Amino acid sequence: MRVRPPLPGDAQDVRLVVSAPAEAALLAAAVRDAVAGAVAAAGGSVRDPERAVTESRHCAVSGMLELIALAGAEEPALLISVSESGHLTSIALNGSARP
Repeated sequence: MRVRPPLPGDAQDVRLVVSAPAEAALLAAAVRDAVAGAVAAAGGSVRDPERAVTESRHCAVSGMLELIALAGAEEPALLISVSESGHLTSIALNGSARP
């Protein structure tokens, strides 16, 4: 039996955003499913996983706009950007955007 370490902070109701161009929508959905499954397996939960995938229409700017919105919400979140070529970038926020 493999014992998983607890998720850091409050990993319940984590806001997940997977930002990808339309050409990478299938990959983005697979990433969403894998991440939501991994969070659930570790004892956490993802809020509204069916709404997690967003279309990035403005390249890197879309991810930055998503990051700004998530930071302003001051709640646990994970932003994953997916490129057409399959590269992934992720940023986790623990919910405290201000010191």
